[in-house]
Amino acid sequence: VRLLMPEQYELNWIFSHLTKIIGLVSFPLFYFLSLALLYRVGATGIRQMNQAVPGAVFTTVLFMLTTYVFAIYIKNFARYNVLYGSIGSMILLMIWVNVNVVLVLLGNELNLAIAKIHSDNREKKSLENTK
Repeated sequence: VRLLMPEQYELNWIFSHLTKIIGLVSFPLFYFLSLALLYRVGATGIRQMNQAVPGAVFTTVLFMLTTYVFAIYIKNFARYNVLYGSIGSMILLMIWVNVNVVLVLLGNELNLAIAKIHSDNREKKSLENTK
């Protein structure tokens, strides 16, 4: 009976941490998939889903990083509520949304730049083959 007890604790530890891991991974994964789909459907220069992946990865990583840094800034440095009252929270929210919209646009630009480089390389190769 005593031999079974450590396994039970081990399983409880795994399950308790598994839910935390799923919680931490699920939102960035959903954000990445949503961005990849948005970049695939929204950009005219992107023809395949794998062309949307670099910008989606770039934007997702920077989104997580900027959200973390922004939270630290708000917690430790920003005192908008003291100066502006309750409207300070709305100002901070608008700044955060603005930063993330810029990141989404940068990710799309990255995808389009990579797609243009690939198409230029294909054109050069086709011109070299026709000579």
